Amino acid sequence: MRDLILKEIARIKDVKIGAFTRMVIDATSPNFYEVPASTSGKYHPAQSLGKGGLVRHIVAACYFGRELCRSFSCEDLDEDIVQAAIILHDIGKVMGEPHDKVAFDWLNEFIISKEIPNFHGRVQILSGVRWHIGPWSYGACQSRELKISTTVFPEQFGRLDQIVHLADYVSS
Repeated sequence: MRDLILKEIARIKDVKIGAFTRMVIDATSPNFYEVPASTSGKYHPAQSLGKGGLVRHIVAACYFGRELCRSFSCEDLDEDIVQAAIILHDIGKVMGEPHDKVAFDWLNEFIISKEIPNFHGRVQILSGVRWHIGPWSYGACQSRELKISTTVFPEQFGRLDQIVHLADYVSS
């Protein structure tokens, strides 16, 4: 399973984004390669269930992310950002719920603890991880009438956030 993730990381052309993604993956729990994408089975297809299902889900999401980047005429750097966010989007599933916020918080702490210098795309990668569930992301809302949050999907989400969300959603 690890080989599948490393193959996706190898597709990233930007050296700094690729190195960051690999560093994060190397620091994640070994359970990352073992768990299913969904424990309930409600929100993911059969291929993403069972042992290694999370990795299979991520690989599928990476494919859809590349295709969406192509249809949105993304530059190579934007595609690299999307791919890194997709590879990292569900690392929170081995840490706790809400997994989108847990992953975002963990990534921020990781960056601080490792003293990782800023690089182009880092903010967008973190944003893609944070908002990958789109309107169901922790702290987001689907309409202004709900008044749950001031962050409304999709209007207030960046284009790359939307691509990450759509790739995750379609692969789920």
